[in-house]
Amino acid sequence: MKAERKSFGEDYTEFDLHGYSCQLAEETMIGAFSQPVHINVQTEESKAKLEQHYFTFVIGRGKHSNTKMAVDLSKAVADGLRQAGLQESRHACKDERGTFKIIADKDIATKVLKVYPVMDIQVAEASDVSSDDEESVEKELERLQELTKESLTLRGLSHAIVETRCLAGNLTEDQKLYLGHDLSEVFKTLFEAFRKEIESPTFVCTEEDKEAAMELLQLELNRAKVLPHISDLQQRLQKIEPSEPGPVLKERRKALKMRQKQLDELEDVWDRSSHGRFKFPSVEAMTKHSNRMEEVRKEIDSINERIDYLLDFKE
Repeated sequence: MKAERKSFGEDYTEFDLHGYSCQLAEETMIGAFSQPVHINVQTEESKAKLEQHYFTFVIGRGKHSNTKMAVDLSKAVADGLRQAGLQESRHACKDERGTFKIIADKDIATKVLKVYPVMDIQVAEASDVSSDDEESVEKELERLQELTKESLTLRGLSHAIVETRCLAGNLTEDQKLYLGHDLSEVFKTLFEAFRKEIESPTFVCTEEDKEAAMELLQLELNRAKVLPHISDLQQRLQKIEPSEPGPVLKERRKALKMRQKQLDELEDVWDRSSHGRFKFPSVEAMTKHSNRMEEVRKEIDSINERIDYLLDFKE
């Protein structure tokens, strides 16, 4: 189908037929639905979800809309679907495959065609995407959904938005059908929080916040379709002077500096011993020294993890 896909979710895929002539709309319905809709998927779970899938087509808008559509578009798509073997029914639904209905939504001044075709979903015997990969994608989506409930710093929001963009770009076609809507909602929630943070009259940010946010905004500006307000947000952020980090973060960085100094001293002794410039009094002393170095390294790793957390989550 050449129609512009506007959105997709767990249950449906929506297309917009603005700009279509009646003939093209009729031919599109015949070409798309004369045969069962065939999709290859990687898991039985994906198959079960897609068997309930349906398609919506925007075929009319209110008189005040700037989007112009052919007057007889609803008749054209209905004729095309009948020729494709589908039946029009006001009871058409996900459980009644091979049916369609046209709905005029007065609340949003839009006329919509809903098509419930026969689905031919095949689970591929061999696939480049394993079931483990499928599960990991869903777990990553769940993790991002949980992040939308957290109180994130500007750096945390920036990183989460980039991760959401990356996940969306790597979805397979069937994953887009049943995960795309949820992922889109995650992006909207995160970006709205990001925007409100920068536009707030009392907005302050650390150097790390500003750096991460500027990188995100530059990535967004380089996209084919640039979101509204990106340039304005970038200009506002450029004028902000970074503030001092919070007291807990300061304390952790001080502790990190002390541990790093301690490790440097321990490694210096070990290095001198390795080159014959220092001799441990016993094997036991050498072992104890080695163990202590390992302990300090683990302490440094733990402090770094805590610092990363503090940079991404508000104190």
